[in-house]
Amino acid sequence: MSVKDTSNVAELLKRMDELRNKTIEVGILSDAGGEIIDRATWNEFGTKNIPERSFIRAGYDTNKSKIESQGEKLVNSVVNMAITPNRAAETLGEVAKGMIQDFAVNLSDPPNAESTIRQKGSDNPLVDTGEMIEKINYKVKG
Repeated sequence: MSVKDTSNVAELLKRMDELRNKTIEVGILSDAGGEIIDRATWNEFGTKNIPERSFIRAGYDTNKSKIESQGEKLVNSVVNMAITPNRAAETLGEVAKGMIQDFAVNLSDPPNAESTIRQKGSDNPLVDTGEMIEKINYKVKG
């Protein structure tokens, strides 16, 4: 009589190693273009004339527990062989991207100056054409 190993331990260890070596970058990435990167930097950190309106750091911080919770669910799906490590990382990147975009769209403090409101035609501090928020993206490495 022969014994067959059906535990999938080797495959599980391989998947966990693959997952451990993945990183996810979320924000305004280098391929967004110089003008968008500049505008995002000015808003994220502020300038002499533009108040700080952190939308990437604060968007992550505000949603950190939700992102971590989603990450735990995705790791469980990898362990249960329901999804690949790459699919888990891509999904988590998409989730984080969406949460940061939502945070940016809903950011209202500090408000725009009256002159900016007149120029833009709206009082939403980070939304004019929507291009900067649309450029928030993610990249999976590893």
